[in-house]
Amino acid sequence: DHPALTEAYRLRALERAADLHLRDGEVERARAIYRRIAPRTTGEGRQRTLDLKLHYADHELGRRTFVALLIGTTHRGPNNNHAIELMREWQAREPSDGTPLYLLARQHYNQGEYALAREHLQQALKLSLLPRVESESLRLDLISACALADDEGVAEALARYRASEVVTAHQIALVEDMVRRCFPSLSD
Repeated sequence: DHPALTEAYRLRALERAADLHLRDGEVERARAIYRRIAPRTTGEGRQRTLDLKLHYADHELGRRTFVALLIGTTHRGPNNNHAIELMREWQAREPSDGTPLYLLARQHYNQGEYALAREHLQQALKLSLLPRVESESLRLDLISACALADDEGVAEALARYRASEVVTAHQIALVEDMVRRCFPSLSD
């Protein structure tokens, strides 16, 4: 509560406290904090992360995955390899949930493995996803197609992005600008 702290710093500190509650299995305490900070949190990525933590807080595999991926244990920080194992287990156990596929795609995307990212993203987009996760999946699919210089894939991904009910006009304008720079013939 120190007055010198910025709002953003306070929100990150509160989120970290909630993360520790989530890690320790104190789901309701974590949720209460996440709900308190969610309306004040800015940035699509931060909001998406909060959406996921809130939605999967009492989902055993989801919670364990987010703890491994983002929080870590009391003795070790986040562990990507363990998180990926949990994502695969989650996907195998709950094949109708697109979230573990999105998370796997995100890992491939972050490593520059765009073909694998697209494969997982396209599977995830056929399944159940939270709105912000769906929007991001569409965006990552489009960027991955651009990175692969796949003209047809870019055209298809751009059409899906434009047609999506979860993507805002502002997000479409940003993506169209990127596509215009990469593939001028596809921007119309």
